[in-house]
Amino acid sequence: MERRKGRVVKRASILGSPAAGQGPDYLLRIRIALMSETTEIPLSFEAALTELENLVGRMESGDLPLQESLAVYKRGAELLTYCQNALKDAELQVQVLEKGLLQPFQPDDGNNG
Repeated sequence: MERRKGRVVKRASILGSPAAGQGPDYLLRIRIALMSETTEIPLSFEAALTELENLVGRMESGDLPLQESLAVYKRGAELLTYCQNALKDAELQVQVLEKGLLQPFQPDDGNNG
């Protein structure tokens, strides 16, 4: 809100009202979708990767409204973090299994014989 010559002028929020043609429950549906999507923890790395690939496909289609795009982006960021952490954990497990003896790969150039 801002004041102009003794009057209070309310500014509309671009995120606060539904777009033309969308009912009053539109934002409620988006909020519910946001809450339900972002609270689920993936069952596995593979499940997270599959969901992430699906979300990327939905965003690349260009058919999502702005609010839904934001919700999908947020969920994708969460899934990406989950996948990165799972890969780091797997790498640490391999290092433990190899007892720190992991060596950089050096291809055989054929000059050894």
